[in-house]
Amino acid sequence: GGGGGGGGSGGDDLVGDRLRQDAIKRQRAGSPPPPPSSSTSSSSSSSSSSSSSSSSTSSSSTSASSSSNSGGGARLRKYKSQKLSSVNIKREKLEMKCHAGLAEVFGNHTFVGSIDHQYALVQHQTKLYVMDATQIFKESIYQEVYFRFSGFEKIRFSSPLPLYDLLKLALDNARPGSQANHNIALQFSEFLVGQEIMLSEYFSIEVDVETKSLATLPQIIDNYIPQMEFLPLFLYALCTDVNWEDEILCFKTMARALADFYTLKAPLEHDDDGAAGGAGDGEQSTAWKMQHIMFPSLKRNFCP
Repeated sequence: GGGGGGGGSGGDDLVGDRLRQDAIKRQRAGSPPPPPSSSTSSSSSSSSSSSSSSSSTSSSSTSASSSSNSGGGARLRKYKSQKLSSVNIKREKLEMKCHAGLAEVFGNHTFVGSIDHQYALVQHQTKLYVMDATQIFKESIYQEVYFRFSGFEKIRFSSPLPLYDLLKLALDNARPGSQANHNIALQFSEFLVGQEIMLSEYFSIEVDVETKSLATLPQIIDNYIPQMEFLPLFLYALCTDVNWEDEILCFKTMARALADFYTLKAPLEHDDDGAAGGAGDGEQSTAWKMQHIMFPSLKRNFCP
């Protein structure tokens, strides 16, 4: 889930990247491809258009085809352009790196059934695939954080949840019996209160500054609420795993923390029908969520 392309054969890879970028921009703008010419002219036309790429990307990104698989393996998404260039660049890289063959499988599969909390069976044409649903969902959620960045709907708690209590619970689980847990939980809760503006504006995580309580979470996947028994660990990860010093690394590690929290996983507790315990799960079993929420989301949005 990291950033741009890796090493390669120097100039050829650079030209290839520019051609793919041009293909994506032409698809968004609805313009026909240029006539065949040398790679040098294609490269120079790409570089001449790069000076206006930020503005053309801003104006055309909202009209991108939401589930197109055609053209260089890119799967274009509808999204609102961001003022932050790092987010726009990351979105383009995710689209460019989309594998056409895998996009076809995910975009046109038939869900057969879940094997357990981690694995599922799907069919594409005449082939059956066993998929590690936990890891695939995690990568899909990571992508959704970028594509919905600063535009999330909100999951609002009926009563805000005290940050100290949640963090103390996570610390007691990680460091049972430690006398330092109280002070660390206080320090961490104060830290998250201090990050309230950015958390709210970019990720729809609202913190009540007066009561030092968590009020909302982002709706990353439509109609899906994460397993709330893992909420204390998520808040702990915000304080220990997110890089708050560098913009690009901050968004990347934040997206990873959200993906770890939101992905389907074996619950800490089970009820009689195997459904995940905790607030928000209700009567929906993991198998039901796989079939009716997560895999349909992969079909619409995932860029494998």
